[in-house]
Amino acid sequence: MKASALIRLAVLLVCTACLSFGTAIAHGVHTHTGSGNATTVTVTHEDGSPLAAESFTVHSPKGGSAFMTGKTDRLGRAIFIPDVSGKWEVKIFSDDGHGAIVSIDVDLDALSNPTESENMEMGQAQKMITGVSVLFGIFGLVSFMVNRKR
Repeated sequence: MKASALIRLAVLLVCTACLSFGTAIAHGVHTHTGSGNATTVTVTHEDGSPLAAESFTVHSPKGGSAFMTGKTDRLGRAIFIPDVSGKWEVKIFSDDGHGAIVSIDVDLDALSNPTESENMEMGQAQKMITGVSVLFGIFGLVSFMVNRKR
């Protein structure tokens, strides 16, 4: 491959990575789940602000239509009371695309012992560092291939 073709390929890959990276940054959210008498899913933006008054849907392990639909409260919480044990799925999304799909394993026999879990997705700084690392890796690979031919 000629050096100019490799450079064009590298530029195309960098442009594609930058476009994909920008979309990923815009949709970062954090989720937090808790179980007790009721199951709670809290969704916040990366900056900690809640996804308030956003639509959510709860699906039971039985399948079929939605077990419950509604809007999150002012703190970004979706709260429901499961009626069977198994893997429940909660989908919370805003109109602008922010949101999450959370799977919760519910054991009705163990609900007397409240539990909590937190899902921290990559933050914006981590995504930026990852993106820059990928770009350096692509540049290094192209440089190696160009210098190897000489």
